[in-house]
Amino acid sequence: MAEEDGRIIGYAAAWPNMDTQVVGPLIARDTSVAQALIASLAEHTDRPLRTDIDVRHTELLTWVKEHGLASVAFNSVMAYGIAELPGDWSRRFAPVTVAAG
Repeated sequence: MAEEDGRIIGYAAAWPNMDTQVVGPLIARDTSVAQALIASLAEHTDRPLRTDIDVRHTELLTWVKEHGLASVAFNSVMAYGIAELPGDWSRRFAPVTVAAG
């Protein structure tokens, strides 16, 4: 979790998936907070990180690639029963999970 002046400005989690740690959700005020959250998660695991970052976040995609996290695949964000996800997409960097199907 990232805080500033007592307010939460971002949060992230990582969960094990086969031989990697998947980062998600990743919700942050801006790219710099997202970067700090990913770096913090990386410090606390011995597994390679995997991210499914929204392709609209080009600055973060470039940063993770420069830090050794190559994109494996690109995903579409989908929701059942609603036209769009609620909230501000610019703060939503990675989903909580990916669909299996």
